[in-house]
Amino acid sequence: MIKCFEGSIFRSNFLLALSAASLLALASMSVVATTAVPFDFPVSSLDVARALSGESVARQGSPIRIRISDKPGFERQFDDAMAVTIERAVVLQGGLEPGSVRLSFDTGKQSFAHRQFDVARRQYEAELMDASRRYGDDKRFSPLVFGGFQAAVQLKDGRWRIASRSPSQPKWYFSISRGILTALILMLPVVWWFSRRLARPIRNFSSAVERIGKGSFEEVTVEGPKEIREAATAVNSMQARISGYIAERTSMLAAIAHDLRTPLARLSFLAADLPKTKKARVTAEIEEMEKMISDTLDFVQNETVEPTREQVDLSLLIESVVDDFSDRGFAVTLLETSAVTMNADALMLRRVFANLLSNAVTYGTKATMSLKSANGQAAIEVRDVGPGMTTTEMARAFDPFYRSETSRNRATGGAGLGLAIAQSGIKAHGGTINLRNGEFGGLVVSIILPTG
Repeated sequence: MIKCFEGSIFRSNFLLALSAASLLALASMSVVATTAVPFDFPVSSLDVARALSGESVARQGSPIRIRISDKPGFERQFDDAMAVTIERAVVLQGGLEPGSVRLSFDTGKQSFAHRQFDVARRQYEAELMDASRRYGDDKRFSPLVFGGFQAAVQLKDGRWRIASRSPSQPKWYFSISRGILTALILMLPVVWWFSRRLARPIRNFSSAVERIGKGSFEEVTVEGPKEIREAATAVNSMQARISGYIAERTSMLAAIAHDLRTPLARLSFLAADLPKTKKARVTAEIEEMEKMISDTLDFVQNETVEPTREQVDLSLLIESVVDDFSDRGFAVTLLETSAVTMNADALMLRRVFANLLSNAVTYGTKATMSLKSANGQAAIEVRDVGPGMTTTEMARAFDPFYRSETSRNRATGGAGLGLAIAQSGIKAHGGTINLRNGEFGGLVVSIILPTG
């Protein structure tokens, strides 16, 4: 059965449906094979005559019941040729007075099976009419009475002796219902197990693809039906190609950034001989280029190098970063902090927080930072008092080398790698980073880091 899950989803579902239908059919067939034929044997007119005469009657299927009543409780069926024929036979066989007997067939609400037997009775009626024309005056002529009926004869004291028979409820109705219900109960655990086994690889594949969509590259387990295995293989191949493209891109950036440092060093050496007015401008340009190169190398390192983890006191790390900015003359304040210890790369997180504070004081002049701990997570916020961001700018803020065309340009910022470096560093620690505009202006950077 395990091999059923390795085929296509169509084959698995087809086998499940076929198995269910086969089990139900087998249950129905077993009931038909082991249950008696659902048939009330007819009684003869002689049985009815003996019952009306007060004599004993052999039981055939549903018994004939005898009672005495002041009234018969039903009318004679003059328009029923079969009833009239059987009445005549009962009078002859019982030695009863003509006209003293009345007969009525049960025409009340009946089950489907009883209505089917009534069809058989009507087929018999055509043959009975032909027989009555030949043997109607012979006491030995004993027509059959199908299903339920009521027969009554008036006694000498004016009361009526009534013989009645009600059709029995066919047992096979209950047997088939019980058999089908039993089959369903037996089939439910198998269907549940089969469906769960079929859905598990689909659910695992969906979860893996969702994590990949959030930026977590991981190999999808190749399991389950054929279609899911093919999709998992395709996703793994796609991830391998994307990882290759990223590795090539980051390697190229690292190589370019590294190689640029050599000509920059020569330019710095040559700038020493320039006049003082030009030397200051050239030196500023060189420093800006060195900053861009450093940012690029930091970004590449975060993308390609696994974090070196150790126990880090996150509150002390944030305090040291804030103090460093304050010592350099920036308006940076630590609003609140909680004691948080986590397994992390201290250097990478320091780079992340430094980039966020640098962006905040560059674009918002003032910055505040806070650290809270709850439910095994550290919540960090960096706020500034700048102009904030538009929805379009937020959508691209984490793209490498993206710079806004308004206040966030090279005149006031760097190469557009600050937020990209922060995002890659936070993701490397399994966290999330988001941007939003503050209630009273400015930009708010929210970070969630798992500490467990």
